[in-house]
Amino acid sequence: MFTLDTPPFGVAPEAWHSQSATSPEAGDLWLISTDGEALGLAVLASVHTTFVLCWPVTTADSPVFEDVLEVASTPLGAPLLAWPARETGIGLHMLHRNYGSMLTSRTMRIVEALIDDGGAEYPLPLAPRTVGGEEAHAMSDEMVERWERICLDTWPKLSAGISPLNADVLRARSVQVGDLAGILQIDTAPAISLIRGEIAPTDEQVAVLAAALRVEPDALLNPGTDAGALMLIEPSFKESILDLAKSRNVSEAHARNIVRSEYGLAARSDGDAHARMQATIDRLRTAR
Repeated sequence: MFTLDTPPFGVAPEAWHSQSATSPEAGDLWLISTDGEALGLAVLASVHTTFVLCWPVTTADSPVFEDVLEVASTPLGAPLLAWPARETGIGLHMLHRNYGSMLTSRTMRIVEALIDDGGAEYPLPLAPRTVGGEEAHAMSDEMVERWERICLDTWPKLSAGISPLNADVLRARSVQVGDLAGILQIDTAPAISLIRGEIAPTDEQVAVLAAALRVEPDALLNPGTDAGALMLIEPSFKESILDLAKSRNVSEAHARNIVRSEYGLAARSDGDAHARMQATIDRLRTAR
């Protein structure tokens, strides 16, 4: 067992608390967390705009019930086990601490091809199996359930009052500021803010707009493609978001929602968007 502060047995504290400054890349070993709770280790198989595909990683003393790679030399300075057959997708917002490269992309491609083709000549040694029979099935099911929970932890979630309007849907239906103001019976200023994504619509506004445009209510909400949401899932903001969540006694997801809304309201400029996002988080953290 391990936490954000306490490393697994055999891993030095200085290695556990170290962090590579690079962006996520295939082959990197990452600590996965939510709400300040360490959920597991994973090596990235591929990186996408809002999520990564990864292989679970466990300590060398973990029970083994299938083909698992033994990786003797790792960024944590201790041997680890990689579980390629358990590849899963998780949101970028789950990535907490990057320990650097654990496997090469070439090694991972070879292993993936072997799994697909049923080959047996792995480029790394396989850990000896230590569990079999019903116990192996039970442990396998437990692993599936644990990583399924991690996979289903998504942000942002569609919710009126939190999610801004989906500008693409409004454009597709030629909804202008005046149209929106008329449908919702609001002044021009809040209509402009709604269209710009500076404020989120209420439940009632979503219902009225959905009826007027004849679309499903969820279709009117931005699924997380606005600039603020895409930045807030980047691992570089993880620690700052956790600090904000702790200072306000809210969940990590709620802290992101607060920042997303505040960033939408912040004055726009041609400066560094990441610096403005960090400034928004810092301002919220010291505001109370």
